[in-house]
Amino acid sequence: MDQTLAEKSGLAERLSSALSKDEFLLFYQSILPLTSVSEDRPFQEILIRFQEEEAKLLPPGTFFPLLEENGLISYVDRWVINRITKWVRMARSIKPDWKVPCNAINLSPQTLHLASFTDFVKRHVEVAKLPQGTLCFELIWEDALEHAEALIRTATLLKPLGCRFTVARFEGAPGSLHFLKMLSPHYVKFAPRVVMDIDRGGLTAARALHAECEALGIQTIAEYVESEQVLSELQGIGVHHAQGFAIEAPRPLADC
Repeated sequence: MDQTLAEKSGLAERLSSALSKDEFLLFYQSILPLTSVSEDRPFQEILIRFQEEEAKLLPPGTFFPLLEENGLISYVDRWVINRITKWVRMARSIKPDWKVPCNAINLSPQTLHLASFTDFVKRHVEVAKLPQGTLCFELIWEDALEHAEALIRTATLLKPLGCRFTVARFEGAPGSLHFLKMLSPHYVKFAPRVVMDIDRGGLTAARALHAECEALGIQTIAEYVESEQVLSELQGIGVHHAQGFAIEAPRPLADC
């Protein structure tokens, strides 16, 4: 046990050092527009990997539990925002008419509760003159519910700056639409099960979920789309966006 604790402590120190030395990597995965409702600009989810994961061919996110356990996850969230802001500024300095993507960034509940977070985002948005919708913060449904008060408070302060919000892994359980209306995100991502069941006769559930979100003025995103058949079915019921390996695998952000 002592050895395990020592190993965890060593990894935590290693991760903390990696943050200060920029040893994390950003990837992106495109989110494809399926309807005319979608904007005429790229949309992508930003994914983060630790260089040691890449070197050792470990599954993505292997070190995230340690980051959370050691209170480092909020530093990672801010590191991602800082890097995306620098990337946008550099790209626009080279090509002023470049269409700046909407970047979906996963946000931890720990970060939501930081009083300094909204000021941090505001400073980056204003200094870089980020266009509306450049930053889109994403939380899974369970975290959004558990931390609803903090999420609503954060969204109230950041939406006027052009920031957007996504609730992911939404299944439309009984009573959930009331909370979804209260949270008022810009986008809802269907839970993986909803999308994966489409080619096994689950199209009715996806259609109903999309209709409920659309009635609330919320755009829908289906992720984990892994076949052309599923993509076609999604287009048929009017889902606004799709994401998955049938569209594009994650790529290094430098490839954009």
